[in-house]
Amino acid sequence: MDNSNSTYLNYINGKWCEGSAGGWDLNRNPAHPSEIIGRATRSTSQDLRAAIEAAVSAQIEWAKTPRPVRGTVLNQVAKIIREKQDFLAQILTREEGKNLNEAKGEVLKSANALEFTAAEGRRPIGEVIPSEMPNTFLYTTRTPVGVAGIITPWNFPLCIPAWKIGPALLEGNAVVFKPASSTPASAYELVRAFEQAGIPPGVLNLIYGSGNTIGKALVEDKQVRAI
Repeated sequence: MDNSNSTYLNYINGKWCEGSAGGWDLNRNPAHPSEIIGRATRSTSQDLRAAIEAAVSAQIEWAKTPRPVRGTVLNQVAKIIREKQDFLAQILTREEGKNLNEAKGEVLKSANALEFTAAEGRRPIGEVIPSEMPNTFLYTTRTPVGVAGIITPWNFPLCIPAWKIGPALLEGNAVVFKPASSTPASAYELVRAFEQAGIPPGVLNLIYGSGNTIGKALVEDKQVRAI
């Protein structure tokens, strides 16, 4: 599998685009550091601002989508991941160093996490509360927090994002996802699966960059309501 020419772009408001910082971060095989697997775009706070604004706008309509319907998107992502198990496992092994059997296990665990979360979309939520007033029905329901920032490590670069992004989306939030800089390909493939599954533009955004710049700005942004 030759991914040496692979280019990983930001995904903002449903479009793949280069970051405005200029230059590229090389994705190296840790077992053979001279082997370049691909390259990831470099982003600035301006790119992050665009991703957050896209998420804020898209979240309003996404929250109106029925919860079981949001779950069907997650199920479709899980299906795509299962179909690409061998391909995704090879990417995990080459960019992160996990042996192939463990990489295949992580791919399947990612699909399992999304399927479990999708099933939660049909679970009853909220409470019905006895009322002191006749003919009065009291109940509680859940409200999305808004935009969630997802910052994930390199050691489970497919599974951890799947089990963080899935619940955030199921509950009607939009997401800005900043993966670990050393594992850009796994993040790209996961977001591509969401795109193929039909996630509306702006609901899930991917932005590459360092923790010192993009991660710090994401955590500190007042429009991001959960991390």
